[in-house]
Amino acid sequence: MIVRRRSVMPAMLALLGLALHGVSQDAQAATVRAANERAAVKVRSLQELRFADLVPQSWDVSCGAAALSTLLTYHFSTPVSEYAIATWILRGVDPRRVRARGGFSLLDLKRFAQAIGFRAEGYGGMTLDDLRALNAPAIVPVRIHGLDHFVIVRGIVADRVVIGDPAFGNLTVSTARFERLWKGGIAFVVLADGAPAPDASPLSPDVSDLRVPDLPNVARMLRGAGPAPLTRTFAAVPK
Repeated sequence: MIVRRRSVMPAMLALLGLALHGVSQDAQAATVRAANERAAVKVRSLQELRFADLVPQSWDVSCGAAALSTLLTYHFSTPVSEYAIATWILRGVDPRRVRARGGFSLLDLKRFAQAIGFRAEGYGGMTLDDLRALNAPAIVPVRIHGLDHFVIVRGIVADRVVIGDPAFGNLTVSTARFERLWKGGIAFVVLADGAPAPDASPLSPDVSDLRVPDLPNVARMLRGAGPAPLTRTFAAVPK
């Protein structure tokens, strides 16, 4: 649906009124007065909310490493840094090849996961119903404005796909838009070898995820322009 430009600002204000009620731009303690008592309440900034339970990527080719770091750290409670994953992979791969293909491959990520005792599998031709049936987060490739990128599908709530994007943070997109961005119905799933998957984790989505918009994406989606192009500049690949 195309939204007229004049309607963008009222719609944004309505959304932000729900999402930002009581939220300040810093994470300092806010004081709330209730029933003649004072209580200190921790308030989280938009930046903290945006990257909550998510490892942001540090280099322009490390979205896969950051996504895998997020799964291991927050879904399996096994903290492994993006840097550790990237340097391990680069010991066995020519960095120029990584740069030429635009990042690490799912095979690179699978080898690392297996090396530290996890099982990992990639599946093709999947549907949204298949993603729902996983009942677990998955790393998926998307193509945005001609650029390939890895994001985490945390889950699907109603008609929204809840995504952890290593470059732009937590956000949601409509199922219809996600299907247009999703490459080949491919999903990469990590499993704890010999142990059941967690029933719930910090990555498990719920309706509250639909109330925290990423501000630039709110404006873009209201204009029908879709997610942001991947134009952010990162540091050099670790040597």
